[in-house]
Amino acid sequence: MSSSSRSSASFRAFDVETLFPIPSGRITAVASHKDALYVGTTDGQVFMYEIEEIQSRSGEVRWNTRQQLQTTFGRGRKNVEQMEVIGQLGQLIAICDGTLWVLKMNTLETINQFSLPKGAPVQAFCSGVLSKRAGIKGLSDYHLCVLSKRKLLVMKILSINTVIKEYTLAETPTNLLWHAGRIYMGHRKHYMALNVESGDLITVHQTRGSDPHMAVLNDEVLLCDGHQGMLYNLTLSEPKPIEFSQSVHGIVFRHPYLVTLQKNQLEVHNVLDRSLIQTIPSSASYHLTGQGSRMILASSSHVYGLVAVPLKQQVNELLNKQFVNEAIQLFEAAGKDREDFDELKTDIYQDAAWALFSHLDFRRAFEFFRRSDADPRTVLARFPGLLPSDCEVRQAEITVSMLVTKRLQKGRPDNAEIQAKIKTKIQEALATLVRYLEEIRDPQDPNRAKQEAIDTALLYLYVDLGLSRKHINNFASNENRIHLKDAQTYLTRRKMWYTIALLCCYRRKYNLALELYRKLGTNELQDGTYVGLQETINILKTLDDCEVLWEYSKWTLRKDLERGMKIFCSTDRRIPLAAGKVLEFLSEFGSTPRQIYLEFLINERDNKDEQYHTKLALLYLDTTQALVKLKMQGSQEAEDGSLGRVRRKLLDFLTSSKHYNVATVLARVRGTVLYEECIVLYRNLGDHQLAVSILVEKIGAYERAEKYCAAIEDAEVRDEMFLFLLQLLLRLPIKKSDVSGLSQPVLHLLRTYARYLHPIRVLGLLPKELPLSYVHSYLRMAMQESQHSLHEAQVKSSLMKTQHIRVKSDLMTLRNRSVTVTSNSRCAVCGKHIGDRVFAAYPTGTLVHFKCLKETDNEVDPSTGRDFSKYPFDVSET
Repeated sequence: MSSSSRSSASFRAFDVETLFPIPSGRITAVASHKDALYVGTTDGQVFMYEIEEIQSRSGEVRWNTRQQLQTTFGRGRKNVEQMEVIGQLGQLIAICDGTLWVLKMNTLETINQFSLPKGAPVQAFCSGVLSKRAGIKGLSDYHLCVLSKRKLLVMKILSINTVIKEYTLAETPTNLLWHAGRIYMGHRKHYMALNVESGDLITVHQTRGSDPHMAVLNDEVLLCDGHQGMLYNLTLSEPKPIEFSQSVHGIVFRHPYLVTLQKNQLEVHNVLDRSLIQTIPSSASYHLTGQGSRMILASSSHVYGLVAVPLKQQVNELLNKQFVNEAIQLFEAAGKDREDFDELKTDIYQDAAWALFSHLDFRRAFEFFRRSDADPRTVLARFPGLLPSDCEVRQAEITVSMLVTKRLQKGRPDNAEIQAKIKTKIQEALATLVRYLEEIRDPQDPNRAKQEAIDTALLYLYVDLGLSRKHINNFASNENRIHLKDAQTYLTRRKMWYTIALLCCYRRKYNLALELYRKLGTNELQDGTYVGLQETINILKTLDDCEVLWEYSKWTLRKDLERGMKIFCSTDRRIPLAAGKVLEFLSEFGSTPRQIYLEFLINERDNKDEQYHTKLALLYLDTTQALVKLKMQGSQEAEDGSLGRVRRKLLDFLTSSKHYNVATVLARVRGTVLYEECIVLYRNLGDHQLAVSILVEKIGAYERAEKYCAAIEDAEVRDEMFLFLLQLLLRLPIKKSDVSGLSQPVLHLLRTYARYLHPIRVLGLLPKELPLSYVHSYLRMAMQESQHSLHEAQVKSSLMKTQHIRVKSDLMTLRNRSVTVTSNSRCAVCGKHIGDRVFAAYPTGTLVHFKCLKETDNEVDPSTGRDFSKYPFDVSET
């Protein structure tokens, strides 16, 4: 038999192969199950054959058959009218001479038979499951429905002589089908469905008067009506039609193929879209059957097999015709249960992708490349210049540009419109390629070569497609596997120096990156607004002591001193830089960077080295003195607040730091107008007289001088300083308004701090001719303070005497205490007699061996539990 195909999505799904001729009689029924084939004849015999499937290297499949068994029902020349294999029960059911026979499917031995009384023949049967239980069914759940004239009899297959349900029909159906709890019955004018449980009978479909044929297609039932079939779901609503060329005489289904036997031909439909995919001519009448993976066709004398064309071959035929959707739909439906499905899927999806690619459907093509997990390098090979130079995959001979040009020109003369379309299509291909590569890229993939190709191509595409520099730079500076050498060459041609530097930096090629940043920062190279200053700082501030650090930090300091100093004032280093080396390096850039670094060293690093504290103090001092000099010259630079800020910083540091060399700093300050600084330094040296002298004689801050003296903690030194201050104030000139003969600062001191000024010594300093009435208030306060001090001293003395007497009494009491040790005295720790061994006694009188005392907590009385470290005295005694 030859085959031909029609319809737009047609292809060769099956070939018809002659299997064998029947040895005797004519064929009346055929059934199959897995590798077993059963043939019933006109002389009441059943032949069993074994089918062996052989696949050639090319993928072509053929069947070998071998007769295994033969049996007869012993009814003479009576037709075997219907056969069905119940694989779950291992049984073959057949009708011969009006009797229902149950055979073992492996041996053809008769298990049971069923016949009706009074010679009523069994005309047809169907099998199904009748169970209220969910899940796996038991053997007892399998039932038969037997048709005899206008009666339907339901029985268990394991006990077919026991009828459990019986239904009487208005007319005799032609054939039966059991599906999902219903028994479907075909009549010439209609199809009916009987609910096995409830007995409800309904008309499902009205026909045009043709022979009825039915089949189960997955969860649907196909009811044939002339040239048309109707697919009904379980609700029996909204049927879907399938069109046939002729009336149907037989049906067999193997997902997703529906094969129908018609006059002089077989038609193969795809049930997924109900389209006709193949027509196989035939000149004889056939029986058509199929269970499991086998489809069997039989004439009156020969048996044929409908051998499926290898699935991949079917799919490729569709792909070659550009029926990609149909090809994928077919593969996923027909191949989902195959063991090699995943392996086939990769090949099929890639074939689909290339088919779409060749027809310029780039969006769908790349979707299938992704789904097939194809090596992206094979795809990139179609795009010139995108693969790394050392890639093991070579450039394809036919590029995407050539493919697009060939498809769009189609022999037409070249013109501007065609060229515009070509350019647009190529741009579409590139943009789609970008999305595909972004979806599949994984920098963590262990296949470094593949990821290198992906990331390198993406970089080129981002540039060629004109993506923003921000996007490109972000890609280059984050995790990637870009081919560095190729990318440098590519980006150099486009003068994208900053991007090269970012890429080098990510790969830790710091020398290359820093040199590019330096050239950008010093205008040796130009790349838009990029200068590389902050990037250089970010690199250098993490580096330990190395030549690169000192070499490339110079230009940053010259470019922006404040930002450049972040290189040295960084806490990100594993090992801090040597302070002395940094200061020596910074000396060529003036005092400001050294000052900034010393502030970092002292404030952030908490460095307490005297030399660095002293250096910082001297730097502050030099800056202050320079501004003072400018101010004296009338310079505006010193009038804008700079002097005040710098001097405040100097004073704060001199006051807060305890680690600079005071003498060294003082030597630089002494003799200048920096009186405040001198005061701080003299105070730190403990030379209070010089500090107070400056306050009185240089600044004239009399009340500050008083507070300075009052703040001295040593009482003896404080009192002496108040007398020294009085002496300084007495030297002040007397104003005419001072009728008392004493200056106002002197009077203020005597009134405010009388308690610190000894009257006898004060009187010795005052002018002899001064009337006492002028210092009456001072003397009164001084005498009161003296009297108060005397009384306070007397009280303290009395308390000390009382305490002394009590301590002596406690000592005598303790010395007079004793303990009595008898022959019955026992150690409070071990419980043994004290005897004549060395012992110890607690203040409470508890006795212990001296050895036991050392082995225990001797602060706690072992008898009372009293902790003498917390409670040394007996509260009740006190």
